Amino acid sequence: MGISDKNDIIYLAYDSIVEYLDVDYTVTARSNISNPVLSYLMYEIEFKNGRRYLWYDKKEHKIAVMDSGADASEFDASSWQLILRDDFQKQTERKEGAPMIFPVSYEIYVSHDKASLAVIEVLNGTKTLYRGTFVKSSQLNIYPYSA
Repeated sequence: MGISDKNDIIYLAYDSIVEYLDVDYTVTARSNISNPVLSYLMYEIEFKNGRRYLWYDKKEHKIAVMDSGADASEFDASSWQLILRDDFQKQTERKEGAPMIFPVSYEIYVSHDKASLAVIEVLNGTKTLYRGTFVKSSQLNIYPYSA
């Protein structure tokens, strides 16, 4: 099943499978990132060789598949276009345990060709860089988990 509308990506249950470029990823966590004006979702998706992140812009209905791990201090912002710098509330949920809520700041950048996304998250003074490419919803197949 491909993504047919916004609700397919918004309501990914834990253990759902997301297929992208012939790799199966399992949804292990989800975060709702919001302030009074904007809202984003970030899903942690794992595969046998590691972890990636699925970023979803609810307003623009844009999806990016991202990696993390690069040192945010080495990010060269001059080669990117800053589209947003703001404070948010991040609510992260995992299959086990209570939801966790954090105050967090984000800087969101797009490449000049609009094909790539970079997100710098500042949480408790620690900067984390997520970087990836925008994907068309037709490139993702979702196999929802149902208990």
